[in-house]
Amino acid sequence: MLWFFLALLSILLWSFSSMFDKILVSNYTKNPLIATTLNQMASLAMLLVIAFFAGFTVPKAEWLFLLFVSTLLNMTAVLLYFKAMHTAEMSRVLTAINIMPFFVLLIAVVFLGEKVSFLQTIGIFLIVSGALLVSQRKELKLNGWFFVIILSAALFSIDTVMQKFLLREMSIIELIEWRIVFLLICFSFVSLPFLKKIKKIVVEKPKSLALATASSVFFISGRISFITAISLGLVSLVAAVQAVQPFMILGLALIFTKFMPHLIKEEISRKTIALKILAVCLVVIGSVMLL
Repeated sequence: MLWFFLALLSILLWSFSSMFDKILVSNYTKNPLIATTLNQMASLAMLLVIAFFAGFTVPKAEWLFLLFVSTLLNMTAVLLYFKAMHTAEMSRVLTAINIMPFFVLLIAVVFLGEKVSFLQTIGIFLIVSGALLVSQRKELKLNGWFFVIILSAALFSIDTVMQKFLLREMSIIELIEWRIVFLLICFSFVSLPFLKKIKKIVVEKPKSLALATASSVFFISGRISFITAISLGLVSLVAAVQAVQPFMILGLALIFTKFMPHLIKEEISRKTIALKILAVCLVVIGSVMLL
């Protein structure tokens, strides 16, 4: 059961990381690439700390290539995630992204030959229904950010399955270290056109780097906890446990809206809160039925 508690810990850490991300893209920069680059600048410090205490080794070339592909998928998913976070409310985005267990199970069925039970089919229906419900606002139509976050969830899911596969030949620390290295290399190239803007934001708004650092510390700590969890348990079960996160995010969003609306502000009408709670319940119940 250690994997279960580690999965829950990763949820807690990622919830706070998401909160810092939302503040960053809402108050400091609207460009998802700049926001992500600020996060990666902070990740460099984390890499040096991890390498100092755990050492640094070089795995086989073929495994590094697969990890590089996995990192590209993760990088694209992160950019899409920041785009959706800037456009929509944090609680809506992070409820919709919990459609991930559906994608993980779909990948397992297609590529690993796993079979889907009747209860799992109902669970998939509930998860998709919850994700669709939370995307609704006043009119009965899907919002643009919904498709962005669904694509992000699909890419995160493929990345999760690839990490489980890579852990057969790589240690957790190796995977974490090289993931950060590849992310730093990738973002160093794609962020070149925005270097002046990034420097200006850091100089004029130093809190932006502090927020990015806090987000990175919580995110990487959550990543270590998550990867340890999938190394100990089934990847589909660990992904399903992640569905608890929307409850935590919804609670944090309501607290900030009530007491610190200048940082995070969401709709808090009774109808909106009821809709979000219903959507979260559908996603969580559906995820549990996938177990």
